[in-house]
Amino acid sequence: MRRRRFFHTHSRVHSLAGSDSIIEVVVGTEATSWHLHKALLINRSPFFKLALDGHFKGSSENKVILAEDESTIFALFVQWLYTSTFNALSSYDLIHAYILGDRLGTTDFKNKAIDQLHAANLWKCTFTPSEANTIFAFTTAGCGLRRLAVDSIALAFLTQVLDVQAEDWKSSFTFVEEMTEVMAAMARQVRGIWKDKPQTEYHDVEQRQAH
Repeated sequence: MRRRRFFHTHSRVHSLAGSDSIIEVVVGTEATSWHLHKALLINRSPFFKLALDGHFKGSSENKVILAEDESTIFALFVQWLYTSTFNALSSYDLIHAYILGDRLGTTDFKNKAIDQLHAANLWKCTFTPSEANTIFAFTTAGCGLRRLAVDSIALAFLTQVLDVQAEDWKSSFTFVEEMTEVMAAMARQVRGIWKDKPQTEYHDVEQRQAH
């Protein structure tokens, strides 16, 4: 594992050889500025590749504005961008890192968040009603994070670790389809099956664009 991580990091450093083009990325309402290598951004993120070609409003060759994102979450993306990995301190950070990665088109970054969330929920569901609501509001059906949350919450309901009738959980499901997904997962689950699912079961697959 250590050798593999070194290889990925070395590859990214090697991709910067001969490149001194630096891009300013302005993040959040506090307008925090990050100065990052253009070569890495366009190679790792379809979003930045389009933005730096001038396709997005407020973007140019040398500057991209992400006014609606959080600088603390973007910092995790920067850490991953240069080291191939990142460490988050809370489920909130991991959930929002996944959502950011989805917008930026960075599948590996999203899957790194999934791996950490999977480890945190392996033996006990740690998702809160508020987090579940965020996941359903900002992700698409069938994505890795939603499948992970649905399975974890469903098993917790099934084994009575969580109370499906509890008011905080009932009020967290703002759309009928959300409760339908959870109840369907509960119907499929048998105690212990969830724990046997490896983290890769919840990885998203990178979509290759045809040339």
